[in-house]
Amino acid sequence: MESKNVKAFYRRAQAYIIVGDLDLDEIDIKKALEIAPENRDLKMKYKVLKEKMREYNKKDVMFCGNIPTTSCKNGENGVKYIENDTFFREEEKKQTKVLKVSCNLNNAACKLKTKEYKEVEKLCTKVLEMESKNVKALYRRAQAYIIVGDLDLDEIDIKKALEIAPENRDLKMKYKVLKEKMREYNKKDVMFCGNIPTTSCKNGVIG
Repeated sequence: MESKNVKAFYRRAQAYIIVGDLDLDEIDIKKALEIAPENRDLKMKYKVLKEKMREYNKKDVMFCGNIPTTSCKNGENGVKYIENDTFFREEEKKQTKVLKVSCNLNNAACKLKTKEYKEVEKLCTKVLEMESKNVKALYRRAQAYIIVGDLDLDEIDIKKALEIAPENRDLKMKYKVLKEKMREYNKKDVMFCGNIPTTSCKNGVIG
């Protein structure tokens, strides 16, 4: 079990260093080194970590915020390293879950920028499976829905988010935009039923 723990700590540490969580990375590397103090890979990883910490101290740069598109790959790789958390204890699994949520949300933000809306939906759904009341995930998925014209699903997510954060200005604005879009759609006299007018759809006049 000890060797498996070392592997688990090592993999999670890889995820942490990729997304720039150097403090958590150091905790896992130190735990792994306590179990396997002679492990060459761990020693090398700790050396790399220390160098990164020196670099980060020189600059005042932190990952996650206004995420550049190039950071998307970092988040994706981070999730891969921690996908299997079987060998972690309960407390460690909680930390891993926080990292998974963070990576998936950052990836979703990237995918919005690159207009990969199906991926945004998938990533936000993964987050909501872990945290059903995550406002960011609901908001970002709603952004994807409204762009592709899924107004009903957009409304469901916005309403859920507003139940959790009723005073959130961005959500209120998003809901206002949605309502305006719905009014526009209702004004049009043609509905997607092929190119068939709404009246014909109701009467069942097809072919």
